[in-house]
Amino acid sequence: VYVVGLLSATAFVFSDAAVFGAVPALVGPERLSAANGFLSALASGADIAGPVLGGALAATIGPANAVTVDAASFLVAAALQALYVGLYAYFFLHIDRVAQ
Repeated sequence: VYVVGLLSATAFVFSDAAVFGAVPALVGPERLSAANGFLSALASGADIAGPVLGGALAATIGPANAVTVDAASFLVAAALQALYVGLYAYFFLHIDRVAQ
């Protein structure tokens, strides 16, 4: 449990730093306040809905299956993020090379 907690906290630090740097670059200074508010609302909603949905899932399909579904959701999220990064690199970096 301690090792998982340490790994989770370490991953959060890198994720939080990436969001802190990416949001201003993506939305610009004029929309930064609205973007931060939106991200905060999403985080609060996830903090409320996550345990409720997790408990309902565990009660419905059993705790072991609920953990399996949770792990699969992280794999899907990682695959989608990798796809996004790959598409970004292909389209935007390719455009930069063509423009030069």
